[in-house]
Amino acid sequence: MSGLANQKSGFIKQSNTIDDHFSDQNSSINKIIALGEVKWPLSFKIPLAGFIFSLVISLIVAFAFYLESYQVVSKEKMNELSLKAEVVKPLLTGFYRQGARDVTFLSVTPPIADIINASQSNNNNLLLIGQQRLNSIFIELLKTKPNYKKMSFITTSLTNDVVVSAYRENNKVKGLSGDELQKNIELNALKNIHMIKSRQVFFSKISFTPQLNAISEQPSAAIFVAIPVFTPHDNSLFGLVAIELDLTAYINELKEETLKEINFHITDSQGHLLTHSNLEGDFHDNSSLQKAFPELTQIMSNNEISAEIFNVNNLAYYSIVNFNKLSNVSPLHLVIESHNDEFILAIKAMRFRAILICLSLAFISLLLSIFMARKITKPLSVMSENLSKYKGQGRIDSLPMDEKNEIGLLARSFHNLLMTI
Repeated sequence: MSGLANQKSGFIKQSNTIDDHFSDQNSSINKIIALGEVKWPLSFKIPLAGFIFSLVISLIVAFAFYLESYQVVSKEKMNELSLKAEVVKPLLTGFYRQGARDVTFLSVTPPIADIINASQSNNNNLLLIGQQRLNSIFIELLKTKPNYKKMSFITTSLTNDVVVSAYRENNKVKGLSGDELQKNIELNALKNIHMIKSRQVFFSKISFTPQLNAISEQPSAAIFVAIPVFTPHDNSLFGLVAIELDLTAYINELKEETLKEINFHITDSQGHLLTHSNLEGDFHDNSSLQKAFPELTQIMSNNEISAEIFNVNNLAYYSIVNFNKLSNVSPLHLVIESHNDEFILAIKAMRFRAILICLSLAFISLLLSIFMARKITKPLSVMSENLSKYKGQGRIDSLPMDEKNEIGLLARSFHNLLMTI
């Protein structure tokens, strides 16, 4: 019995609570509420929302446009760099081939044959005449070849003795004679020429020597091109003709004259730069090119023939310079770099266009949002003003009942409500 009494008492309390809740709601509905003021009018909120939305969309569109434009410009620049590489490579291979042709020509000149015959017959007069004639040929050829450093004819039958030699010093060509010709020298760069059993042109590895009398402190890169000379009667090795090619001078000449519009860097097979460069790092540091283009380390290790290098503010094109028609020649590594100013200006132009498109779309959207907001809020303002007048005057001038949207439905509902009062 006591349980039933407690349950009944709980139902009564719950019923009283519900009645109190509805009574509070009815009292608040029946109570007159102050109208207050509009703090955030729709005429402001709608354009603001539309502007923010359009700004986000515009940013997305502008960013997509920027990316697409960046890819188009980068591809165009990369194609241009690859074409420039095809211009540089033939000039480098042509320099090597010219050296091979010249050393081959020198090896078959009559003074060479005279020196061989004089040495075998111990004819000193014929030997001296042959030396003088060959020395004259060396001097005249050096005068026409500004990127040749030295020419020598060296006998290797007994000892490595320089028979004829001419060299370039301070843009002057000089010939050596008598005691100036070195005896029993070491053929460090050309030591492997003894392994050649035929008249085959031999290229040494690239060597670097300091330029003591030059203003620049950069070492000079040079390569020796040589050809063995054999005796006519038993075809035994008598000596060799060698030309020292100045790679640094030739590449600098290309940069200053023929290829002055192309920004390129060249390294040997080990990655050593052949000319001074404005890249970061010391010239002697073979990683300076890899420091400027870190991607090159992986590219070179993979023995890739060519590759496109994309940096944030610059582009570059890598290509190997092969000497397919010349035997025993190590390839060179060529990097064509885009002119930094041109690429940055192109990127800035794309950014400006992207920002301009973004702001233009946002501004147009703002104008449309303001126009649409006024179309929406004007009928509401008219209805609010007329309803306020009804309180004081007891009549309504007009309501936007002709609107074909929710505002018209609300206006007609107010009209019907007021007609029943």
